[in-house]
Amino acid sequence: MSSPHAELAHLAELVCGLAELVENPEPHPALLRELGVVPSRTAFTELFDFDLPPYTSFFLSAGPLLGAEPTQHTREFFATYLPWLETPPMCDHLGFLLSVLGASLGHGALDVARAHLWEQLAPVAPLYAKAAAALGPPEYRHWATLLSSTLERIAAELGVPEALPLHLRAAPQPAVPEEREALVEFCLSPGLSGVVITRRLILRASHDAQLPVRFGGRRFSFQSLLDADPRGTLRLVGQVAREQDRWDLGDPFAAVYEWWHERRRSTIAVLRELATR
Repeated sequence: MSSPHAELAHLAELVCGLAELVENPEPHPALLRELGVVPSRTAFTELFDFDLPPYTSFFLSAGPLLGAEPTQHTREFFATYLPWLETPPMCDHLGFLLSVLGASLGHGALDVARAHLWEQLAPVAPLYAKAAAALGPPEYRHWATLLSSTLERIAAELGVPEALPLHLRAAPQPAVPEEREALVEFCLSPGLSGVVITRRLILRASHDAQLPVRFGGRRFSFQSLLDADPRGTLRLVGQVAREQDRWDLGDPFAAVYEWWHERRRSTIAVLRELATR
């Protein structure tokens, strides 16, 4: 039976390996084999560049906007807890956040690891793992599942605070969108709607409905879908919200799940109101 120290050392190595796969499109083959990931640069680009940009700011800002207020909150966190750490401009990148967690665990800095896990990773990373497993390319499905279980194990080992992370407390408040552009922003900003909509999901929906959606980026494709079938698009977003509400983030992240649940529940009500207009 392994000791708590040995367990945390193993988890530290695992987290660092998971971080490497977010940051490096061509990691060492031994790491790919160990983590059960099929090497594919195309899948890497599709997941991390197009479908699910791995940034806290992507998930918790209106727009969404990379490098927005959540990035500044992360920068301030590091300035407080790890002032000697050299941080990249986009310090809310999932790979960097995981590498910091792995280093903190590996050096036995458990108080820092606990604060970092809860404040910087818990708001988005468990949701990101579920979204990548359900919506991303199959080559990274095992990576996503392993990320989910690893974060849950670490949270169970370290314990988590009772207060919500600052990222969630400071997230923008959604409002009923009155115009088309506001509706697009609302639906495509997970921090507003609670819903994760990828380009892959949009194109699949348009194919299933046999709608002539123009191929392009996520926003362009969603606008095209909305133009082709407004009511059907609202129904799709509501359906996705209900499906994603079944994503179990794990017991340690119950408070985080509840926050996302409230956003999705509000979105379903908003979409129902819009559909009657």
